[in-house]
Amino acid sequence: MKKNYHFIFGLLLSSLSIDQSITESLCNVFQNAILLFETNMPNIVSGFEAVDAKFYKPLYAYLVMILLGGGLYLFRYQKKQNKVFFGISYLTVDPHSRKEKEPDLISKNVPKLNEVMSSDTEKHILNGLKRFEKKKEFTNKAITLAYLAADLETNVRYLSEVVKKHKAESFKSYIHILRINFVLEKIETDSSFRKYKISHLAEISGFPTSTLFTKVFKEITGYTPTAYLLMLSEKEQAPAMDSEE
Repeated sequence: MKKNYHFIFGLLLSSLSIDQSITESLCNVFQNAILLFETNMPNIVSGFEAVDAKFYKPLYAYLVMILLGGGLYLFRYQKKQNKVFFGISYLTVDPHSRKEKEPDLISKNVPKLNEVMSSDTEKHILNGLKRFEKKKEFTNKAITLAYLAADLETNVRYLSEVVKKHKAESFKSYIHILRINFVLEKIETDSSFRKYKISHLAEISGFPTSTLFTKVFKEITGYTPTAYLLMLSEKEQAPAMDSEE
C-alpha cells in the first residue's frame, strides 16, 4: 500500500514537471503522513465516535485548508519554474533574429581615422573657445572634454587638437589654467576676495575640492593660495609705510 501511494503521488508531481529532488522529498513527506494515518486509524475512528458531532466540521475545515495550501504551493512553484524557463529561453534567442535593429551609437561628428581637420573647423572651434572663456563657463564643475565638444558642435579629437595647439598641453591643463587665472584676477583686483576662505575660492573657480585647488594653484604660480594672499597684503602695506617715512 505504501509503495502504491508513493507511485501515485510521484506520478502526479512528475506530470507537473517538478524537479526530481523536490518530487522525491514531497513523496517521502506524503508517504510518512499516510503511514502515520494508517497506524493510528483505529484510534482516530474511536476518537471520532467519542467526540461530539459539532467538532467534525472544524476538523474537516482544517483538512481542506491543508490540501488547498499544498495545492497552492505546488501551483506557485510550478509558475516560478516556468518563469525561469522562459527567461532562459529568451536570453538564448539569436540576437540576429530580432526584427528591430540596435540604435546606431556612432556619432556623426566622429571623424575618420586619417581625416584631417579643415581650417574652417579649426577656426570654428577657436571662436567657440573664446565664447567659452568670455562666459566663464570653465567655472562649471561638470565641464568635460566631451561636454564642451558637444556644446561647440564638434568632436573630442578635433577639440583636443585645437586646445593642444593653441591653449595648453591638454584639456585638463587648459581648464586648470583658466580657473587659476580667474581666481588671480579676482584677488588682485578686488580686495574683498582676499578675505574669502580657500575652500570658497576653490568653489567659485570650479574646483571640486580645496585640496586640488591648492595643488594646482602652487603648480601654476609657485605659491600656495595662503602664501600668495599674504604676499599681496605685504605689497599693499609697503607703499603705505613708504609714504609715512
